[in-house]
Amino acid sequence: MDLPTVPTAWDVNDKSTLLNVDANGLNVVCDENIEDVVIRANFPIPSKCKLFYFEIDVIDIKGEGIIAIGFCTNSAELRCETDSWGYHSDDGDFFNCSIMNEPYGPEFKAKDTIGCYLNFKNKTAFYTKNGVNLGKYYLISKLIYFKR
Repeated sequence: MDLPTVPTAWDVNDKSTLLNVDANGLNVVCDENIEDVVIRANFPIPSKCKLFYFEIDVIDIKGEGIIAIGFCTNSAELRCETDSWGYHSDDGDFFNCSIMNEPYGPEFKAKDTIGCYLNFKNKTAFYTKNGVNLGKYYLISKLIYFKR
């Protein structure tokens, strides 16, 4: 049985132009304090996956920068827009950029590890901070398999 290709690094060709990615594809830097820059993983989550979890280590947040860790469909543009969801560092809110934002969990900062769990069976998502489940599950009505 062939195993599906899963995301393993950042996609240097599917990102906002102001982001820099290191040679191994694992570290992303934005030197300017700007809004709405996005980078996607090197592969979409395969349709065979029923559950998917990833973690992001926050190394540094420069100035008043905000990091949103989340997921999107393949139709989402490279900015915070329709069909994208994220947990924000500055206020701990969960955003569906086109519809809502609401309090979700604690703020996060440098040296935190944020995890994102996607359940395609029941179309829910939740986050962890430093290995602790933040306790809220969101029903994502448009949660689909991420195909390109």
